[in-house]
Amino acid sequence: MNTSPSPSDDLNNAKLVSVFSSQDEPSAALRVHVLADAGIRAVVVGALTAGMRTESLGWVQVKVLEHDEAQARQVLSEVQRVEPADDLDTQPTP
Repeated sequence: MNTSPSPSDDLNNAKLVSVFSSQDEPSAALRVHVLADAGIRAVVVGALTAGMRTESLGWVQVKVLEHDEAQARQVLSEVQRVEPADDLDTQPTP
């Protein structure tokens, strides 16, 4: 019986690649959950620096295992983020 782990199970030597980056930690966390629902393991990297009040803004990245990159990008391409309009012309008038 062969009990050696497959390369995809060897997380100590796994290569992670970034599939999303933002200055918004909740946006990154949402994408991690979407990827998890699709069966893709993902992590948020940089959350501590993004939330700190410093002169330089921090970036949060969502990273996946290298062999999951194509599938993760496909899943994330289907995610649409809806934000409130910043343009005053689009606001309803009283």
